[in-house]
Amino acid sequence: RDLNSRVRLQAFGSTIAGRSFKNLYLTATAKDRGFITADTLLVLWDTPEAGRLKNIAASSSFAGSGWINLRNPDMPVYKFEAQLDGVNLKNIAPDAEPATNITATVQIDGRGFHPDSLEGSFRFDIQRLATPEQSIDSLEFTAILARAPDNYRDLQITSRIADISVRGNYRFTTLMDAITRQIELVTQAIERG
Repeated sequence: RDLNSRVRLQAFGSTIAGRSFKNLYLTATAKDRGFITADTLLVLWDTPEAGRLKNIAASSSFAGSGWINLRNPDMPVYKFEAQLDGVNLKNIAPDAEPATNITATVQIDGRGFHPDSLEGSFRFDIQRLATPEQSIDSLEFTAILARAPDNYRDLQITSRIADISVRGNYRFTTLMDAITRQIELVTQAIERG
């Protein structure tokens, strides 16, 4: 019926789900029929590429904490914070470019997983994104997504580079097609003079 549990995991020099790491620490709880907390999640990696590639740190880490409420599986609610320090994205995303590493802070406070049910506040502060060829410093943006009945959505993205606002009745699954079509119409109008 009810499962209330607490997990503490420490692993050293291991591989989980095909991903190798130097150290992993996790403390988490599951209780009240679907409320899960991750009090501590810390993963440390050595970076063998550091000696032969510029812009790549010798070691990296991921630290995070947060919670998720899965009592309503159709509309989960969650809040997470994470700090990535020199993380090679290949360690966590199998399709990432080799030796792409990132230092960033991520804060997520939202609900829903499917793009058309998603709402909340999502903040990304990238202090450094590096590949062996180039480095990008300081990129910060916040996305706030509000959703009302009948597919009305209000998406606000703010950054130092630009602010974007998309309001109206749309579905995310068709939004990119609509934006692409609008760009084509504006381009045609400019070409006609």
